[in-house]
Amino acid sequence: MTTAAYTVAPLPGGGGGAADAVAVLISGLTAIVCLERQARVHPGDRVLVQAAAGATGTACVQLALHHGATVFGTASTEAQLEHL
Repeated sequence: MTTAAYTVAPLPGGGGGAADAVAVLISGLTAIVCLERQARVHPGDRVLVQAAAGATGTACVQLALHHGATVFGTASTEAQLEHL
């Protein structure tokens, strides 16, 4: 299979295995479905992301910011909020 270069990116943290790649893919696809297909986020929208420091939460935060939304996130600890 071949694909355009803009559709691929290195895995964070220097790689990992296939399981890491699938986890990143699933988190990203979940964010896309939630924010683009269901919520249809636009510039100026306000988005609340629960568990924003987790894998899917981080993807949601990044995608919402990409679309120009103001993002509010929650996390269970201060250390996790620092991650954002």
